[in-house]
This record gives sequence, structure tokens and C-alpha cells, in this order.
Amino acid sequence: MLSRAASLAAAVTASALLLALGATTVAAAPPNWEEQPRSLRLTLLMPASNGYEAVLTTEGHRRVTLSFVKGGSFVAYRTSGRVSRTGIEADFGPIGSVSVRFRGRLLPRFFAGSYLPRGLFPQRKCSGRKPQRLRGSFRGRIELAGERSFATVDAKAVRGEVIRTYRRLCEPAGDGGLFGIAALSLASRAAGEQEDGNLEELLSSIRLNTLTAAGHEGSRQAYVVAMDIEVSGKLRRLERKLKPFALAGSRERHEGLLIERGVFVEGESKAMVASPPRKQPISARLAFPKPLEGEATLLVPKGERRSWTGTLLARLPGIGGVPLAGPGSSAVLCRKALFDFVRSPCDKEAEEMLPRGRIFPVASLFTALF
Repeated sequence: MLSRAASLAAAVTASALLLALGATTVAAAPPNWEEQPRSLRLTLLMPASNGYEAVLTTEGHRRVTLSFVKGGSFVAYRTSGRVSRTGIEADFGPIGSVSVRFRGRLLPRFFAGSYLPRGLFPQRKCSGRKPQRLRGSFRGRIELAGERSFATVDAKAVRGEVIRTYRRLCEPAGDGGLFGIAALSLASRAAGEQEDGNLEELLSSIRLNTLTAAGHEGSRQAYVVAMDIEVSGKLRRLERKLKPFALAGSRERHEGLLIERGVFVEGESKAMVASPPRKQPISARLAFPKPLEGEATLLVPKGERRSWTGTLLARLPGIGGVPLAGPGSSAVLCRKALFDFVRSPCDKEAEEMLPRGRIFPVASLFTALF
């Protein structure tokens, strides 16, 4: 079994790895192929206190992100710094600073030693120069501490890697969504526990109920996305094994930092209860265990304005309880088949509620937890 640190490191670099999937070179790329630009990405794995794991990642020559992860909880801080293939200089203000230099060796194959589960991503055909991956150590000064010192890092040498990609043309890639990956993981796990389990039949009979809610409290945006998995037909006996799960989080800017926090939690069968399809009024109730607390209800009377009320809140690292329902917040319930990748008006409304441009790779939680 992969360690959580290995899973986290793999998922943090997923976007860079996706650029390099596929080794086939073609003479002339079709016009609908996507252009992948040049990129530079550095990743540092760092020991942290209080049971947390810390990862520092970069995008390009300016963007630097520090992530603390513990189980299903995370905090990510983004700032601007100076990045090159030889090192990082970054100031996180009240969180601390980093000044390190890199020394490493080029791996013979790009995927050599990679911890990323290849089965999560389809093979892509690409033309152009292949990416390079160097693995080694970063040495210098690393002094970092989250708010209220919930986790700290104090090191002079840590392991890590550098990924350099070059301009390439690649065939289009589909995207089933991170929650689809989590649902697929849960379904596979449930089917594997059945002696007569038929995974193909199971997957074709799965439908997803997804409740998305968001609101603002001052400069902070808080949100929750919860999913309940429904199984029909003769495999309905597996429904008790496919438990609801939720991701709650917040985003804000503070002292020059973009800060994102979140918690991922799996609940019991009644943690999310949605009204049956075609029943009026439409309703859904959330009541997940800690680090979520309280409950909230979405009610959509026919022809009337929907309401999202309750006491639901999330205990987020560094700041404590953040309300997820009540004044200034709204919610929407969407229903669809597991492999229905067509974006409906409901899907679009839900996407618009959430912060754009996620700075923490939530895929790392799924690879670590599932």
C-alpha cells in the first residue's frame, strides 16, 4: 500500500504528469489536438509537526504553494516567489519563508519511480519533445508555520523533484471529475467485497445525487459538495456499502496570501438524504460527522424559491468552525448517472458556486483515502 506521503506527492504533480502521458510521436497532429505549453514544476516533500505532511509546489517561475495535509484535512497557501530549475525563493509573510537550492539527477524514464496510479488517467498520444524529470534534494532554509502553529516545518534539507515539460501537441483528454473518481473507487471497493460482484453491471446502475452549497462571510467564501451514491437493480444490496461523502472548504486572501482550506469526510448511510426523483417538493438534508457539525436542509417547493438553512459548519485547520448554511448562502441538488459526462444546467450552476482555479489538488485526498 502506498504511504500517504507518496500518494500526496503523486497527486500534487498530477497536472504536470498529465502533460507527459503518451509517448507516441506523430508526423502531423490533427487540428483538434491541444497545445501543451512549456512548464516548470518543482515539488518538495517536507516533514511537519502534529501529524501533518507538508508539500511545497511551484507553477512556472513565480507561483509557489505550500500545502499541509493530515488525513482528510488540508490547508494550502499560495504566494509569489522566484523559481528556477535550480531552486526557490519565496516569502509567505506570517507563515514563514523558503530559500533552497536543488541538486539531483535525471531519471532515465519520465515515469520511473512515479507513485501516481496510471489507471486514473487515460494514455494520450502526443507529438513533441518529451518531459524531463529530475529527482534529488533541496538544501537551504525552510521555516514555515500555519496559523496558531497547527503545523510547523523547520528543515535544512528535504527530498523532492523537478519536472520540465516542453511545447507539445496532444489528443484531447476527457474529464470525469474528481468526485466521479471517488465514487468509482468506492464502487470498486464495494463490488470487490462481493463474491458474485459484477463491476461492469454495478457501474452501469449507479446514479449520483450531488448537493453543492456556498456562501460568503466577509472576504471568506465557504462551500460544501456532498454526494450520495444510488444503486438500482439487483445490486441494490450494495447500497449500504456506498456511503455518502463530502468535501467542505473555504477560500480567502490574507496579507498577500491566497488561502484554501478543506476537509473530506465519509458519513453513514443517512449522512445525506435526498428526496426520490420526480417527488415534489425536492429536498435534501446533510448531517455528516466531525469535522463537520450540525445539519442543513435544502428545500425546493415547486414554483417557489428554494431555501438552504441549518446549523451545518466545518472545523477547518487553523481557523476552527466555518458556517456552511444560513443567510448569504445557497445550494443546488443535481442528479445524474456516474458516467454521464454531459454538463447540464444544474452542473453549470453548481460549478459557478465554487471557487475557480483550485490551488490544492483535491485528487491527493482521493488517492490517499481510497
